[in-house]
Amino acid sequence: MNWIFALAIAFTGIGSMHAADDLVTAVQKTGRCRTFVKAIQVAGLTQTIKGYGALTVFAPVDEGFAELPKDIFDELMKPANKPKLASIILAHIIKGKMLAAQAKTTTVTTLGDSKIHLAKEGSSLSYGDANVVKPDLIASNGVIHLIDKVVLPEQEEPPAEKKERKSSTRPGQTPVLSPR
Repeated sequence: MNWIFALAIAFTGIGSMHAADDLVTAVQKTGRCRTFVKAIQVAGLTQTIKGYGALTVFAPVDEGFAELPKDIFDELMKPANKPKLASIILAHIIKGKMLAAQAKTTTVTTLGDSKIHLAKEGSSLSYGDANVVKPDLIASNGVIHLIDKVVLPEQEEPPAEKKERKSSTRPGQTPVLSPR
């Protein structure tokens, strides 16, 4: 009888416990965020996101990227626009692991130093003007919420607030993040 139990464990995979994938790998494995993963790679942020520590990523699904005009997207993917692309990617990432159940309506500061309005109403969660379509995908270094749109940094806060903030990144410089 014990051999039947051992065989069942072997075939169901219960015996092969391992840590979850890192954030970038987990986003990639959804199969719904290929464009976001490619943008992370082009922006040179893969290792930064993998090694930063606990993060929450609001990952736009491919259909969300498809809403951007193709010429604008193609321009963003050029090496000369790496800092702009990085700022857009970083506008989708906040420090710490925040599950949907823990979220509350507030303004969050992203790793790119943008201000994004997070709204929770019942079980619905929105990030900027995007809706969370699949919450709480757990990774080894954080959590991922799939969203239906790309959130652009210049659309997140009123212009008056932007003028008051000073950026620590010079034009043409890619933001560099240090681990906690």
